[in-house]
Amino acid sequence: MPDFEGSPIPVASTSVNSSGATAIGLKFKESAQMVAGLRAQKSSHPKIQSYCPHAAFVAGPHGEQLAKQLNQILPQLKDSVLTRSQHIDESIRQVPHLKQVVLAGAGLDMRSIRHAADLPEVTFFEVDLPEMIAERERVTKMLPQDFSDRRVLLNADFNVDDLDQVIGKHPRFDRTLPTIVIFEGCSMYFLEAHNQRIFRSLLKLIQNPLSCVWADFVSNAIVTGQANHQQVTKFLEGMKSLGETFIFGIDEPANWLGALGYRSVETISAGEYLNSSDAVLNAYLFSVAKRWTGLGNCRSSPQDDVLAEQAWLVLSATTFRRRELRSVSRDTEFCNDWPTPADSARPSATCARHCLSGGKRQPLRWKETATVHRSARGSRITDRRTRHFSVAATVL
Repeated sequence: MPDFEGSPIPVASTSVNSSGATAIGLKFKESAQMVAGLRAQKSSHPKIQSYCPHAAFVAGPHGEQLAKQLNQILPQLKDSVLTRSQHIDESIRQVPHLKQVVLAGAGLDMRSIRHAADLPEVTFFEVDLPEMIAERERVTKMLPQDFSDRRVLLNADFNVDDLDQVIGKHPRFDRTLPTIVIFEGCSMYFLEAHNQRIFRSLLKLIQNPLSCVWADFVSNAIVTGQANHQQVTKFLEGMKSLGETFIFGIDEPANWLGALGYRSVETISAGEYLNSSDAVLNAYLFSVAKRWTGLGNCRSSPQDDVLAEQAWLVLSATTFRRRELRSVSRDTEFCNDWPTPADSARPSATCARHCLSGGKRQPLRWKETATVHRSARGSRITDRRTRHFSVAATVL
């Protein structure tokens, strides 16, 4: 089930004195160590193969002991954490031409260290509170290899900071590259308004058609405590005994994320993933969301992904004016969905939708024509040249 690994619980005031900040930092560290302790364990479930070789080290004896104690109170917790970790790993591997991984609320997740050798072209952005980033830096320096040249550590308070500014403005981050943003174990600890602001910021980071956001949610019944099921009731009692409280849950992530601008959302519960009937596992949801519909899905076919990337490369080589592109796309249902507000801007991945008709696979035939418009203003006659772009496509 979700954890308090690196995300701040919303508080009444954002000002904290030095002793209060230290106490909060210690709680973050202890919680992150506990989750690392869970990642260090192995599951008896045949489908769960997730294992982190660095988890036991970063958890330390205290974190491993906390994980063992927590397993006695919340028996589903270990499989929930390991299942989500495995699902994230699968989602990372399924992003074609992946260039960037963002760990939003990184805690002590050593995913960047684990994947760095296998993904040599990927840059990892690790984002969390300053106390957690300092702890990450401390423990990773003691590992045999920390891949520091491939990792960017960024401080952020999700309650007040705009992640688009923190991440998107960093000189090493390029929002036009294939990217996966991982928002793990966080959403249930933020108020809905905070979550809406966070996910809108994350949406601005994924402008490539292959990019996506991975996030986990709990169902609304877990938050309200109104689930009429003994397993859920017992789980909530265990959470209450630990002093943990979930304040946000949704039953339909696709609808909620769709209202924020995500065009494609795939959701599966931990129970469905494991073919388990456990009510608690089925109330824990994993979603993969992307900005675009019909191409670039983290779980789409390889041929569609290659086609999407081809379209992106063609479009990236040309400069459009927004009003011209609007006229080109007037026959598509996405014609008003523009990621860049500027009147003159680099082509967006929105354009790439013209290379797919309802997700059908098509070869690209790109043609450019020009029309000169003459207009008279007083005694002066001016010419305005407009470029028209079209895609002649034949369904394979």
